[in-house]
Amino acid sequence: MTTPERCFFIVGAALLASALLFVPILEPAFVREHLWCFDHFRGFPLGLRASLAILGFAICFDRINTVVWELWRRAAAPFGSPQRSRGIRPVLFGSILFTLFWLLRNRNFSLGDSAILLRYMKQVTLSKGYNVTFDEPLELLVHSGLFRLLHHWIGWDVERTYVLVSCLCGVAFVFLAIRIWNRIGTKAVPRQIVLGIFLSMGSMQLFFGHVENYSIVAVGMLSYVVLANAYLENRVRLIWPAIAIAFSFSLHVLAGWLFPSLLYLWLAKLRKRTPRENLNELFAAGAGFLAPIFGTIALCLSLGEPLERFKATHFAGMYFVFLLDESSRWFHFQFLSAGHLVAILNQVVLVALPGVLALAYVAIFYRDQIDLRDPFLHFLVLVASFFQIFAATWNPNIGPYKDFDLFSVVGLGYGLLGAYLLTRIRTSTSGPRRAGIVIMTFSLIQSSTFIVSNHGPLVEAVR
Repeated sequence: MTTPERCFFIVGAALLASALLFVPILEPAFVREHLWCFDHFRGFPLGLRASLAILGFAICFDRINTVVWELWRRAAAPFGSPQRSRGIRPVLFGSILFTLFWLLRNRNFSLGDSAILLRYMKQVTLSKGYNVTFDEPLELLVHSGLFRLLHHWIGWDVERTYVLVSCLCGVAFVFLAIRIWNRIGTKAVPRQIVLGIFLSMGSMQLFFGHVENYSIVAVGMLSYVVLANAYLENRVRLIWPAIAIAFSFSLHVLAGWLFPSLLYLWLAKLRKRTPRENLNELFAAGAGFLAPIFGTIALCLSLGEPLERFKATHFAGMYFVFLLDESSRWFHFQFLSAGHLVAILNQVVLVALPGVLALAYVAIFYRDQIDLRDPFLHFLVLVASFFQIFAATWNPNIGPYKDFDLFSVVGLGYGLLGAYLLTRIRTSTSGPRRAGIVIMTFSLIQSSTFIVSNHGPLVEAVR
Protein backbone atom coordinates (compact mmCIF):
# COMPACT_ATOMS: atom_id res chain seq x y z
CA MET A 1 0.00 0.00 0.00
CA THR A 2 1.08 3.56 -0.60
CA THR A 3 1.55 5.85 2.37
CA PRO A 4 -1.80 7.67 1.82
CA GLU A 5 -3.59 4.31 1.59
CA ARG A 6 -1.97 3.09 4.79
CA CYS A 7 -2.89 6.34 6.56
CA PHE A 8 -6.51 5.90 5.40
CA PHE A 9 -6.71 2.49 7.05
CA ILE A 10 -4.77 3.52 10.16
CA VAL A 11 -7.43 6.17 10.78
CA GLY A 12 -10.05 3.47 10.35
CA ALA A 13 -8.15 1.21 12.77
CA ALA A 14 -8.03 4.03 15.31
CA LEU A 15 -11.80 4.52 15.10
CA LEU A 16 -12.42 0.79 15.44
CA ALA A 17 -10.01 0.54 18.38
CA SER A 18 -11.72 3.48 20.08
CA ALA A 19 -15.08 1.72 19.75
CA LEU A 20 -13.66 -1.56 21.05
CA LEU A 21 -12.00 0.02 24.07
CA PHE A 22 -14.29 2.90 25.08
CA VAL A 23 -17.86 2.01 24.04
CA PRO A 24 -18.18 -0.63 26.79
CA ILE A 25 -17.41 1.93 29.51
CA LEU A 26 -19.98 4.46 28.29
CA GLU A 27 -23.51 4.62 29.65
CA PRO A 28 -25.61 1.85 28.00
CA ALA A 29 -28.47 4.29 27.31
CA PHE A 30 -26.10 6.64 25.48
CA VAL A 31 -24.64 3.80 23.43
CA ARG A 32 -28.05 2.45 22.45
CA GLU A 33 -29.14 5.89 21.29
CA HIS A 34 -26.02 7.10 19.48
CA LEU A 35 -23.54 4.22 18.99
CA TRP A 36 -25.69 1.10 18.87
CA CYS A 37 -23.72 -0.36 15.96
CA PHE A 38 -20.99 -1.07 18.56
CA ASP A 39 -23.22 -1.99 21.50
CA HIS A 40 -22.35 -5.69 21.16
CA PHE A 41 -18.74 -4.93 22.17
CA ARG A 42 -19.92 -4.56 25.78
CA GLY A 43 -20.23 -8.33 26.17
CA PHE A 44 -16.55 -9.11 25.57
CA PRO A 45 -13.65 -8.97 28.07
CA LEU A 46 -11.12 -6.17 27.86
CA GLY A 47 -8.28 -8.50 26.91
CA LEU A 48 -10.10 -9.75 23.81
CA ARG A 49 -11.17 -6.27 22.79
CA ALA A 50 -7.62 -4.96 23.20
CA SER A 51 -6.26 -7.84 21.11
CA LEU A 52 -8.74 -7.08 18.32
CA ALA A 53 -7.79 -3.39 18.47
CA ILE A 54 -4.10 -4.29 18.12
CA LEU A 55 -4.93 -6.59 15.19
CA GLY A 56 -6.74 -3.71 13.50
CA PHE A 57 -3.54 -1.63 13.57
CA ALA A 58 -1.17 -4.50 12.77
CA ILE A 59 -3.04 -5.59 9.64
CA CYS A 60 -2.30 -2.20 8.06
CA PHE A 61 1.39 -3.07 7.80
CA ASP A 62 2.80 -5.25 5.04
CA ARG A 63 4.46 -8.02 7.04
CA ILE A 64 1.39 -8.90 9.14
CA ASN A 65 -0.83 -8.32 6.13
CA THR A 66 1.12 -10.87 4.09
CA VAL A 67 0.95 -13.47 6.86
CA VAL A 68 -2.83 -13.09 7.13
CA TRP A 69 -3.18 -13.29 3.35
CA GLU A 70 -1.22 -16.55 3.21
CA LEU A 71 -3.30 -18.05 6.01
CA TRP A 72 -6.55 -17.00 4.35
CA ARG A 73 -5.44 -18.19 0.91
CA ARG A 74 -4.55 -21.64 2.23
CA ALA A 75 -7.74 -21.91 4.27
CA ALA A 76 -9.92 -20.95 1.30
CA ALA A 77 -8.04 -22.94 -1.35
CA PRO A 78 -9.56 -26.42 -0.71
CA PHE A 79 -13.09 -25.06 -1.12
CA GLY A 80 -12.45 -22.29 -3.60
CA SER A 81 -14.91 -23.30 -6.30
CA PRO A 82 -17.35 -25.88 -4.92
CA GLN A 83 -19.88 -25.26 -7.67
CA ARG A 84 -17.29 -26.42 -10.23
CA SER A 85 -16.21 -29.40 -8.20
CA ARG A 86 -17.56 -32.92 -8.35
CA GLY A 87 -17.91 -35.64 -5.81
CA ILE A 88 -17.68 -35.10 -2.08
CA ARG A 89 -16.14 -31.59 -1.98
CA PRO A 90 -19.34 -29.52 -2.36
CA VAL A 91 -21.11 -31.73 0.18
CA LEU A 92 -18.23 -31.39 2.63
CA PHE A 93 -18.05 -27.63 2.10
CA GLY A 94 -21.81 -27.20 2.59
CA SER A 95 -21.76 -29.40 5.70
CA ILE A 96 -19.01 -27.29 7.26
CA LEU A 97 -20.92 -24.11 6.51
CA PHE A 98 -24.17 -25.48 7.91
CA THR A 99 -22.42 -26.63 11.08
CA LEU A 100 -20.85 -23.20 11.56
CA PHE A 101 -24.19 -21.43 11.11
CA TRP A 102 -25.94 -23.86 13.46
CA LEU A 103 -23.35 -23.82 16.25
CA LEU A 104 -23.27 -19.99 16.33
CA ARG A 105 -27.01 -19.62 15.84
CA ASN A 106 -28.76 -16.51 17.11
CA ARG A 107 -30.40 -16.77 20.53
CA ASN A 108 -31.12 -13.05 20.95
CA PHE A 109 -34.85 -12.92 20.33
CA SER A 110 -35.04 -9.18 20.93
CA LEU A 111 -33.70 -8.64 17.39
CA GLY A 112 -36.54 -7.73 15.05
CA ASP A 113 -39.87 -9.36 15.88
CA SER A 114 -38.42 -12.76 16.74
CA ALA A 115 -39.99 -13.17 20.18
CA ILE A 116 -43.43 -12.16 18.91
CA LEU A 117 -43.11 -14.28 15.77
CA LEU A 118 -42.33 -17.45 17.75
CA ARG A 119 -45.60 -17.24 19.66
CA TYR A 120 -47.71 -16.04 16.73
CA MET A 121 -46.41 -18.63 14.26
CA LYS A 122 -47.09 -21.50 16.64
CA GLN A 123 -50.58 -20.29 17.51
CA VAL A 124 -51.71 -19.60 13.95
CA THR A 125 -50.09 -22.63 12.32
CA LEU A 126 -51.42 -25.17 14.83
CA SER A 127 -54.92 -23.68 14.67
CA LYS A 128 -55.24 -23.00 10.90
CA GLY A 129 -52.65 -25.41 9.52
CA TYR A 130 -50.63 -22.63 7.87
CA ASN A 131 -49.66 -18.98 8.25
CA VAL A 132 -49.71 -16.46 5.42
CA THR A 133 -50.07 -12.72 4.79
CA PHE A 134 -49.75 -10.72 1.61
CA ASP A 135 -46.62 -9.00 2.99
CA GLU A 136 -44.43 -12.09 3.00
CA PRO A 137 -46.62 -14.92 1.66
CA LEU A 138 -44.17 -17.55 0.53
CA GLU A 139 -41.72 -16.92 3.39
CA LEU A 140 -44.50 -17.55 5.91
CA LEU A 141 -45.90 -20.52 4.00
CA VAL A 142 -42.52 -22.24 3.84
CA HIS A 143 -41.77 -21.67 7.51
CA SER A 144 -45.25 -22.58 8.74
CA GLY A 145 -45.51 -25.64 6.51
CA LEU A 146 -42.12 -26.93 7.60
CA PHE A 147 -42.92 -26.24 11.25
CA ARG A 148 -46.17 -28.18 11.03
CA LEU A 149 -44.42 -31.11 9.37
CA LEU A 150 -41.45 -31.26 11.74
CA HIS A 151 -43.64 -30.64 14.78
CA HIS A 152 -45.81 -33.61 13.79
CA TRP A 153 -42.87 -35.90 12.95
CA ILE A 154 -40.25 -35.17 15.60
CA GLY A 155 -41.78 -32.56 17.90
CA TRP A 156 -39.71 -29.60 16.74
CA ASP A 157 -40.73 -26.12 17.84
CA VAL A 158 -40.97 -22.94 15.75
CA GLU A 159 -37.54 -21.68 16.76
CA ARG A 160 -35.71 -24.79 15.61
CA THR A 161 -37.60 -24.77 12.31
CA TYR A 162 -36.55 -21.20 11.60
CA VAL A 163 -32.97 -22.04 12.56
CA LEU A 164 -32.95 -24.92 10.08
CA VAL A 165 -34.25 -22.76 7.22
CA SER A 166 -31.88 -19.92 8.10
CA CYS A 167 -28.79 -22.15 8.13
CA LEU A 168 -29.74 -23.93 4.90
CA CYS A 169 -30.28 -20.56 3.22
CA GLY A 170 -26.88 -19.48 4.49
CA VAL A 171 -25.27 -22.40 2.66
CA ALA A 172 -27.14 -21.50 -0.53
CA PHE A 173 -26.18 -17.82 -0.14
CA VAL A 174 -22.47 -18.66 0.15
CA PHE A 175 -22.57 -20.94 -2.90
CA LEU A 176 -24.26 -18.18 -4.91
CA ALA A 177 -21.65 -15.66 -3.71
CA ILE A 178 -18.85 -17.99 -4.81
CA ARG A 179 -20.53 -18.41 -8.17
CA ILE A 180 -20.86 -14.71 -8.94
CA TRP A 181 -17.34 -13.74 -7.81
CA ASN A 182 -15.80 -16.65 -9.72
CA ARG A 183 -17.68 -15.56 -12.81
CA ILE A 184 -16.79 -11.89 -12.54
CA GLY A 185 -13.14 -12.60 -11.82
CA THR A 186 -10.55 -10.34 -10.24
CA LYS A 187 -7.44 -8.46 -11.27
CA ALA A 188 -5.56 -6.68 -8.51
CA VAL A 189 -7.58 -8.32 -5.72
CA PRO A 190 -7.68 -12.15 -5.60
CA ARG A 191 -11.05 -13.86 -5.67
CA GLN A 192 -10.65 -15.26 -2.14
CA ILE A 193 -10.33 -11.75 -0.72
CA VAL A 194 -13.32 -10.35 -2.63
CA LEU A 195 -15.41 -13.28 -1.46
CA GLY A 196 -14.20 -12.78 2.12
CA ILE A 197 -15.07 -9.08 1.99
CA PHE A 198 -18.58 -9.77 0.74
CA LEU A 199 -19.30 -12.57 3.22
CA SER A 200 -17.93 -10.65 6.21
CA MET A 201 -20.80 -8.14 6.20
CA GLY A 202 -23.00 -7.93 9.29
CA SER A 203 -26.02 -8.95 7.21
CA MET A 204 -24.72 -12.53 7.38
CA GLN A 205 -26.31 -12.63 10.85
CA LEU A 206 -29.51 -13.57 9.00
CA PHE A 207 -28.08 -17.02 8.28
CA PHE A 208 -26.92 -17.81 11.78
CA GLY A 209 -30.28 -19.23 12.79
CA HIS A 210 -32.08 -15.89 12.81
CA VAL A 211 -35.79 -16.25 13.66
CA GLU A 212 -37.45 -13.97 11.11
CA ASN A 213 -38.77 -13.97 7.53
CA TYR A 214 -35.75 -12.66 5.61
CA SER A 215 -33.46 -15.63 5.00
CA ILE A 216 -35.14 -17.12 1.92
CA VAL A 217 -35.78 -13.77 0.26
CA ALA A 218 -32.10 -12.84 0.74
CA VAL A 219 -31.14 -15.92 -1.28
CA GLY A 220 -33.76 -15.01 -3.87
CA MET A 221 -32.41 -11.48 -4.23
CA LEU A 222 -28.82 -12.68 -4.65
CA SER A 223 -30.07 -15.19 -7.25
CA TYR A 224 -31.59 -12.24 -9.10
CA VAL A 225 -28.21 -10.46 -9.08
CA VAL A 226 -26.48 -13.58 -10.44
CA LEU A 227 -29.04 -13.84 -13.26
CA ALA A 228 -28.83 -10.11 -13.96
CA ASN A 229 -25.09 -10.47 -14.47
CA ALA A 230 -25.71 -13.43 -16.78
CA TYR A 231 -28.20 -11.36 -18.77
CA LEU A 232 -25.79 -8.45 -19.21
CA GLU A 233 -23.18 -10.94 -20.42
CA ASN A 234 -25.68 -12.38 -22.95
CA ARG A 235 -25.83 -15.79 -21.26
CA VAL A 236 -29.57 -15.73 -20.43
CA ARG A 237 -32.65 -13.82 -21.52
CA LEU A 238 -34.33 -11.14 -19.43
CA ILE A 239 -37.17 -13.47 -18.48
CA TRP A 240 -34.93 -15.30 -16.00
CA PRO A 241 -33.98 -12.32 -13.81
CA ALA A 242 -37.62 -11.21 -14.12
CA ILE A 243 -38.81 -14.54 -12.73
CA ALA A 244 -36.19 -14.37 -9.97
CA ILE A 245 -37.21 -10.91 -8.81
CA ALA A 246 -40.93 -11.78 -8.96
CA PHE A 247 -40.36 -14.95 -6.96
CA SER A 248 -38.35 -12.93 -4.42
CA PHE A 249 -41.17 -10.38 -4.23
CA SER A 250 -43.61 -13.23 -3.62
CA LEU A 251 -41.42 -14.36 -0.76
CA HIS A 252 -41.34 -10.88 0.77
CA VAL A 253 -42.41 -7.46 -0.53
CA LEU A 254 -38.98 -6.14 0.50
CA ALA A 255 -37.69 -7.34 -2.87
CA GLY A 256 -39.90 -4.73 -4.54
CA TRP A 257 -37.11 -2.20 -4.05
CA LEU A 258 -35.23 -4.07 -6.78
CA PHE A 259 -37.83 -3.29 -9.44
CA PRO A 260 -36.01 -0.18 -10.80
CA SER A 261 -32.92 -2.31 -11.44
CA LEU A 262 -35.02 -4.76 -13.52
CA LEU A 263 -36.23 -1.90 -15.70
CA TYR A 264 -32.61 -0.82 -16.14
CA LEU A 265 -31.66 -4.29 -17.38
CA TRP A 266 -34.15 -3.94 -20.23
CA LEU A 267 -33.03 -0.39 -21.03
CA ALA A 268 -29.33 -1.34 -20.95
CA LYS A 269 -29.63 -3.26 -24.21
CA LEU A 270 -32.25 -1.08 -25.87
CA ARG A 271 -29.92 0.21 -28.59
CA LYS A 272 -28.44 -3.20 -29.30
CA ARG A 273 -31.76 -4.69 -30.41
CA THR A 274 -34.36 -3.88 -33.01
CA PRO A 275 -37.69 -2.41 -31.85
CA ARG A 276 -39.34 -5.77 -32.48
CA GLU A 277 -36.72 -7.59 -30.40
CA ASN A 278 -37.14 -5.04 -27.61
CA LEU A 279 -40.90 -5.62 -27.52
CA ASN A 280 -40.49 -9.39 -27.57
CA GLU A 281 -37.99 -9.22 -24.71
CA LEU A 282 -40.27 -6.90 -22.75
CA PHE A 283 -43.38 -9.05 -23.19
CA ALA A 284 -41.52 -12.26 -22.33
CA ALA A 285 -39.98 -10.67 -19.23
CA GLY A 286 -43.37 -9.24 -18.26
CA ALA A 287 -44.98 -12.67 -18.49
CA GLY A 288 -42.17 -14.19 -16.45
CA PHE A 289 -42.51 -11.40 -13.90
CA LEU A 290 -46.29 -11.63 -13.49
CA ALA A 291 -46.58 -15.42 -13.34
CA PRO A 292 -45.05 -15.94 -9.85
CA ILE A 293 -46.90 -12.94 -8.42
CA PHE A 294 -50.34 -13.91 -9.70
CA GLY A 295 -49.61 -17.53 -8.84
CA THR A 296 -48.85 -16.53 -5.25
CA ILE A 297 -52.02 -14.44 -5.01
CA ALA A 298 -54.05 -17.36 -6.38
CA LEU A 299 -52.44 -19.66 -3.82
CA CYS A 300 -53.33 -17.29 -0.98
CA LEU A 301 -56.92 -17.05 -2.23
CA SER A 302 -57.18 -20.83 -2.42
CA LEU A 303 -56.11 -20.98 1.24
CA GLY A 304 -58.99 -18.69 2.14
CA GLU A 305 -57.11 -15.41 2.40
CA PRO A 306 -59.39 -12.77 0.82
CA LEU A 307 -58.03 -9.84 -1.18
CA GLU A 308 -59.32 -7.55 1.56
CA ARG A 309 -56.29 -8.65 3.56
CA PHE A 310 -54.22 -6.37 1.32
CA LYS A 311 -55.58 -3.54 3.46
CA ALA A 312 -53.54 -4.88 6.37
CA THR A 313 -50.24 -5.07 4.48
CA HIS A 314 -47.26 -2.74 4.72
CA PHE A 315 -48.24 -1.37 1.31
CA ALA A 316 -51.64 -0.26 2.59
CA GLY A 317 -50.24 1.20 5.79
CA MET A 318 -47.03 2.68 4.42
CA TYR A 319 -45.44 5.26 6.64
CA PHE A 320 -42.25 7.06 5.73
CA VAL A 321 -40.19 9.11 8.12
CA PHE A 322 -40.60 12.29 6.05
CA LEU A 323 -44.41 11.98 6.28
CA LEU A 324 -44.58 11.73 10.06
CA ASP A 325 -45.39 14.53 12.47
CA GLU A 326 -44.69 14.70 16.16
CA SER A 327 -48.18 13.41 17.03
CA SER A 328 -47.49 10.05 15.38
CA ARG A 329 -46.71 7.14 17.68
CA TRP A 330 -43.90 6.24 15.25
CA PHE A 331 -42.22 9.64 15.48
CA HIS A 332 -38.63 9.63 16.72
CA PHE A 333 -36.87 12.38 14.74
CA GLN A 334 -37.35 14.72 11.81
CA PHE A 335 -36.34 13.54 8.37
CA LEU A 336 -32.57 13.98 7.81
CA SER A 337 -32.14 15.52 11.25
CA ALA A 338 -28.97 14.76 13.19
CA GLY A 339 -30.71 11.88 14.97
CA HIS A 340 -31.94 10.42 11.71
CA LEU A 341 -28.49 10.62 10.08
CA VAL A 342 -26.89 9.00 13.12
CA ALA A 343 -29.40 6.14 12.92
CA ILE A 344 -28.66 5.65 9.21
CA LEU A 345 -24.90 5.65 9.87
CA ASN A 346 -25.26 3.13 12.68
CA GLN A 347 -27.23 0.77 10.45
CA VAL A 348 -24.63 1.03 7.67
CA VAL A 349 -21.72 0.32 10.03
CA LEU A 350 -23.55 -2.62 11.61
CA VAL A 351 -24.48 -4.49 8.41
CA ALA A 352 -22.56 -2.92 5.50
CA LEU A 353 -19.08 -2.02 6.76
CA PRO A 354 -16.98 -3.97 4.19
CA GLY A 355 -18.91 -2.66 1.19
CA VAL A 356 -18.73 0.95 2.36
CA LEU A 357 -15.00 0.70 3.15
CA ALA A 358 -14.29 -0.84 -0.27
CA LEU A 359 -16.40 1.82 -1.96
CA ALA A 360 -14.59 4.64 -0.13
CA TYR A 361 -11.16 3.11 -0.83
CA VAL A 362 -11.77 2.82 -4.58
CA ALA A 363 -13.40 6.26 -4.79
CA ILE A 364 -10.44 7.94 -3.07
CA PHE A 365 -7.47 6.10 -4.59
CA TYR A 366 -8.55 4.34 -7.81
CA ARG A 367 -11.58 6.13 -9.20
CA ASP A 368 -9.73 6.89 -12.46
CA GLN A 369 -9.37 3.14 -13.13
CA ILE A 370 -13.09 2.39 -12.99
CA ASP A 371 -15.04 2.14 -16.23
CA LEU A 372 -18.06 4.30 -15.51
CA ARG A 373 -19.80 2.93 -18.62
CA ASP A 374 -19.91 -0.60 -17.17
CA PRO A 375 -23.60 -1.70 -17.25
CA PHE A 376 -23.22 -4.14 -14.35
CA LEU A 377 -21.74 -1.31 -12.27
CA HIS A 378 -24.78 0.83 -13.11
CA PHE A 379 -27.02 -2.07 -12.08
CA LEU A 380 -25.29 -2.48 -8.71
CA VAL A 381 -25.41 1.27 -8.05
CA LEU A 382 -29.18 1.11 -8.53
CA VAL A 383 -29.49 -1.88 -6.20
CA ALA A 384 -27.40 -0.25 -3.46
CA SER A 385 -29.08 3.15 -3.88
CA PHE A 386 -32.65 1.90 -3.61
CA PHE A 387 -31.86 -0.33 -0.65
CA GLN A 388 -30.33 2.70 1.09
CA ILE A 389 -33.32 4.88 0.17
CA PHE A 390 -35.56 2.22 1.67
CA ALA A 391 -33.57 2.07 4.91
CA ALA A 392 -33.41 5.87 5.16
CA THR A 393 -37.10 6.56 4.55
CA TRP A 394 -39.12 3.55 5.70
CA ASN A 395 -40.09 2.73 9.30
CA PRO A 396 -38.01 5.18 11.39
CA ASN A 397 -37.57 2.66 14.21
CA ILE A 398 -34.32 1.38 12.70
CA GLY A 399 -31.84 -0.13 15.09
CA PRO A 400 -30.45 -3.46 16.24
CA TYR A 401 -33.13 -3.70 18.93
CA LYS A 402 -35.92 -3.03 16.45
CA ASP A 403 -35.52 -3.87 12.78
CA PHE A 404 -31.88 -4.80 12.18
CA ASP A 405 -32.99 -7.67 9.94
CA LEU A 406 -35.44 -5.66 7.84
CA PHE A 407 -32.72 -3.20 6.87
CA SER A 408 -29.97 -5.78 6.44
CA VAL A 409 -30.44 -5.44 2.66
CA VAL A 410 -28.26 -2.34 2.96
CA GLY A 411 -25.35 -4.70 3.56
CA LEU A 412 -26.22 -6.72 0.47
CA GLY A 413 -26.33 -3.63 -1.73
CA TYR A 414 -23.12 -2.03 -0.51
CA GLY A 415 -21.38 -5.41 -0.26
CA LEU A 416 -22.02 -6.20 -3.91
CA LEU A 417 -21.08 -2.71 -5.10
CA GLY A 418 -17.93 -2.32 -3.01
CA ALA A 419 -16.60 -5.80 -3.76
CA TYR A 420 -17.30 -5.39 -7.49
CA LEU A 421 -15.42 -2.09 -7.61
CA LEU A 422 -12.37 -3.79 -6.11
CA THR A 423 -12.41 -6.31 -8.96
CA ARG A 424 -12.33 -3.49 -11.51
CA ILE A 425 -9.03 -2.01 -10.31
CA ARG A 426 -6.42 -2.49 -13.05
CA THR A 427 -3.17 -1.72 -11.20
CA SER A 428 -0.40 -4.33 -11.11
CA THR A 429 0.78 -3.42 -7.60
CA SER A 430 -0.11 -5.33 -4.44
CA GLY A 431 -1.74 -2.31 -2.77
CA PRO A 432 -5.39 -3.22 -3.51
CA ARG A 433 -4.79 -6.82 -2.41
CA ARG A 434 -3.34 -5.62 0.89
CA ALA A 435 -6.21 -3.14 1.27
CA GLY A 436 -8.68 -5.97 0.69
CA ILE A 437 -7.15 -7.93 3.57
CA VAL A 438 -7.47 -4.87 5.83
CA ILE A 439 -11.12 -4.33 4.86
CA MET A 440 -11.94 -8.00 5.45
CA THR A 441 -10.22 -7.95 8.85
CA PHE A 442 -11.99 -4.79 10.01
CA SER A 443 -15.32 -6.22 8.92
CA LEU A 444 -14.74 -9.61 10.53
CA ILE A 445 -13.92 -7.90 13.83
CA GLN A 446 -17.23 -6.03 13.66
CA SER A 447 -19.54 -8.74 12.28
CA SER A 448 -18.10 -11.78 14.08
CA THR A 449 -18.42 -10.10 17.48
CA PHE A 450 -22.00 -9.12 16.57
CA ILE A 451 -22.80 -12.73 15.64
CA VAL A 452 -21.11 -14.23 18.71
CA SER A 453 -22.79 -11.73 21.05
CA ASN A 454 -26.20 -12.68 19.68
CA HIS A 455 -25.44 -16.35 20.32
CA GLY A 456 -26.15 -15.23 23.92
CA PRO A 457 -28.67 -16.05 24.94
CA LEU A 458 -29.34 -12.39 25.75
CA VAL A 459 -33.12 -12.64 25.71
CA GLU A 460 -34.93 -15.92 26.20
CA ALA A 461 -37.86 -16.61 23.91
CA VAL A 462 -41.34 -17.03 25.35
CA ARG A 463 -42.87 -19.96 23.46
